Amino acid sequence: MEFDSEEETYDFYNAYGGRIDFIILKEYGNKVNGRIISRALVCSKEGLKGTNKRDVFRKTPWVETRTNCCARMVIRYDKTKANHMMPSQRRISSVQAIDVELVSDSGVPACNAYELMGRQTGGKESVGHLKVDLKNYLRTRRQKEFLYGKAVWLVNYFKTRGCEDPSFFYSLQLDTEQMITNIFWLDCKMIIDYSQFGDVISFDTTYKVVHDNRPFAIFLGMNHHRETVMFGAALMYDETADSFVWLFETFLKVMGGKMPKTIITDQDAAIAKALKQVISVTKHHLCVWHLMNNAQKNILFIYICVKGIKNVISKLMFQIEEEDYFIREWDLMIAEYAVASNKWFSTLLDLRHKWALSFVKHEWSAGMSSTQLSDNFNGQLKYYLSRQLILLEFFTHFDRLLSNKRYKECEAEYGLVERQSELKTKCHILRQVGKMYTKAIFQLFQEEFLAALASQAVISCSDLDNNGHHVYKVPGEDGVQHHCE
Repeated sequence: MEFDSEEETYDFYNAYGGRIDFIILKEYGNKVNGRIISRALVCSKEGLKGTNKRDVFRKTPWVETRTNCCARMVIRYDKTKANHMMPSQRRISSVQAIDVELVSDSGVPACNAYELMGRQTGGKESVGHLKVDLKNYLRTRRQKEFLYGKAVWLVNYFKTRGCEDPSFFYSLQLDTEQMITNIFWLDCKMIIDYSQFGDVISFDTTYKVVHDNRPFAIFLGMNHHRETVMFGAALMYDETADSFVWLFETFLKVMGGKMPKTIITDQDAAIAKALKQVISVTKHHLCVWHLMNNAQKNILFIYICVKGIKNVISKLMFQIEEEDYFIREWDLMIAEYAVASNKWFSTLLDLRHKWALSFVKHEWSAGMSSTQLSDNFNGQLKYYLSRQLILLEFFTHFDRLLSNKRYKECEAEYGLVERQSELKTKCHILRQVGKMYTKAIFQLFQEEFLAALASQAVISCSDLDNNGHHVYKVPGEDGVQHHCE
């Protein structure tokens, strides 16, 4: 007889013993590489009782239970059997098909899904199909989805989303040959989030997705928990100024014409040109993360040969608050590192009103200075959106990413209700705002509040600057900062 597993064999012989009226036991099994290759199932009365030296001291003898019963069933692992590999014997059941689709849509690779099925069934030989069958099933599923072409599938997908969410919006830009060039979409939650948190947005196109390496453009912001929220997304075939003009105009149209106060982008000429044409009233800031990366690319010889220039550039970006002081420090840096003729430094200086703290400090930015925001959003994109994905898979895993970001907001809301903010000092003001602010905003307020308490302003009324203003000297942890009034 043949059985699929040792457990099935035991159950069969145990049922047989119940009918014949004897108890079965497992004898020690032979193992090779951790796998049982043979075992004997015997009667509980198998063998004879051996001699025990303690029997002579017992008043009541042991009950005799062994009668040398020879009933037994021997099983062995048949290495030659590989029916599960025969094409005519392999199939994916309807239940397995559902599981395969679920794990695939959850981002689990096919090899891991097959490993899981093997563990659930007691071995890969019991799954009923091979790993290649699983991959072929998923490939066939995708081919059926794209039976009438990608464009038809895409329109049907967006229409389905529109039925689920009446506020869902999408727009397709066509070229002169009526081929899709750029795709933009957003849902109801994105519109609501933009109405609440859309004063400052970041726009990033540096990450490439889908198997044809297409730019993935996304509008991002921060909510009251300082968690990343999405305002819209786009797949772009090109990154020309005309494409960005179409994208920005479409975005503002669906958002009711509300323009952000500040937008943060990378140093891209086409984006800058489109912004100037579409939303010129919005302040345009450059992402400091991209600027530092560009610095390494454009002045790599200085980064390698000269120590400390990275700290100097960082100081110019984040620490200097006065414009005159910035210019002095910039000139000192240019002279010290002998880069007066470097075009990249010249361009960076011309754009200082878009990235230097001393020039942007009065423009509302919600504490954002990078398109990466606070949680390295591009790192999350790499986790969810592989560059090898096809169009169908991209939208499936994008929805996973979106769902995960929104679930974090639910966790933050729960934490706001169930957990109180930690007070670093007993103060009525902190207790009061602790009940009004979210935990993330409260922590920022508390740090600023404690820093203000630790500072002491010394007014030099007798000394006036060249403009006749009093000079205030405020000592802080990093030295003395000067402020004029």
